[in-house]
Amino acid sequence: MSMELDWTIATEDIPKSGLARTLVADTSERESVARALDIIACEELEAALHFRPLADRSYSVSGRIRARVVQSCVVTLEPVPGNVTATVAIEFRSADDMPEMPEGEFDPHSADEPEPIVDGIMDVGGVVYQLLATSLDPYPRKPGAAFDWRDLKDAAPDAGGVNSANPSNPFAALAKLKPKS
Repeated sequence: MSMELDWTIATEDIPKSGLARTLVADTSERESVARALDIIACEELEAALHFRPLADRSYSVSGRIRARVVQSCVVTLEPVPGNVTATVAIEFRSADDMPEMPEGEFDPHSADEPEPIVDGIMDVGGVVYQLLATSLDPYPRKPGAAFDWRDLKDAAPDAGGVNSANPSNPFAALAKLKPKS
């Protein structure tokens, strides 16, 4: 089970006609998610899901997640608010019916692997957490923030041969002591 979102659904609670459920993270869950994702804050997190039993003791879970988060700008480290929306489309299967994963092979274009049902319980919180984590902006940037980087090797040296673009160069004092030939 997900430690950040302890959202589980028991298969026995899902009628043959299906079940619609909206899960909303409380304050402590949002704080736990923010810590785990190393973001400033998770201000809202909601999952609107529909659970549908399938013929082979498996379940289809579909819906959407929506979150409001605050991340650090990759340039200025200032807070950057953002919205995340993502579509949920996953299948849960009995742990006994899980397909074997071939070692060392991964096809990024294949369908998502099913999630296990353990003792009649589906870990919906784990799926929501993983989907949120992979949907975050990997490089959040505050509007107008720009990274102005210059390579100090390209700066012109001063008369003493010391890089004038970097006056705190620890070798500047030694360069003055060097005998002039």
